Amino acid sequence: MKPVRAAVLLSVVAFAACGPDTTLNQVAVGLSTASNVSRAASLALDGMKASTACTTVTTACTAYPCDGAVTVSFGDGCPLFIGGVASGTVTVSGHWTSVDKASLTTEFAGVKASGASNEVAVAKVTTISVERASNTITVKYTGTNATTRASVDKAAAANTEDWTVAVNTKGTADPADDSISVTASSVAASAGLGNSAKVVSMHDVAIDSSCSLNPTAGTADVTEVQGVIPKITNVKFHSGCDGKAEVNDVAQTLNYYP
Repeated sequence: MKPVRAAVLLSVVAFAACGPDTTLNQVAVGLSTASNVSRAASLALDGMKASTACTTVTTACTAYPCDGAVTVSFGDGCPLFIGGVASGTVTVSGHWTSVDKASLTTEFAGVKASGASNEVAVAKVTTISVERASNTITVKYTGTNATTRASVDKAAAANTEDWTVAVNTKGTADPADDSISVTASSVAASAGLGNSAKVVSMHDVAIDSSCSLNPTAGTADVTEVQGVIPKITNVKFHSGCDGKAEVNDVAQTLNYYP
């Protein structure tokens, strides 16, 4: 998979502030949310083009441009990028300008990875740009258009938050072999109590169909500034499929669905 460089704000994602390392939670939940939104949007684009096992077209497009709707159902053969086998549905609706390009809204209902304690953090995202070029579907949206489930709070975020995720379909109709690549850079206006700023960056983070527990390549860096003193957290994703990452050179388990 060839990584696609992207600007992605991680701190727009809501997360449960219930662990000792909320910075690591932001990275983990940020990745899972981006992967789930891109999964639903890319499947909907595919589903409108041709019937798939994961999708049901509820409002079909017979000519373009048009307004349409697709229901994405997770289950056997329709996994999440992070978490694998899952249940629940996503209603995807919006405006298709062509068979390969659309502006969509995703609404998640009961979506939960089989091994997770909680449902996914994201509830709804509007104004998602989705476009296919060859075997790559590029998904873009702004964090201010994201809503989280009731029990999750949004993390501190800047005024402008742009997400871009590249989905590599491998040229097949089987979503189980898809993979994604994310590169991120963001500045949060507020980083939480006592912090004046937070910068999150991610580089060539790869989530492959061979591992649903964690990314297997790429890095993330979080810099928090309190007054004039920076605190830097370095996260390195390794090839092992164990649900962990190297956080400041120490292996830690990441909780993608707190």
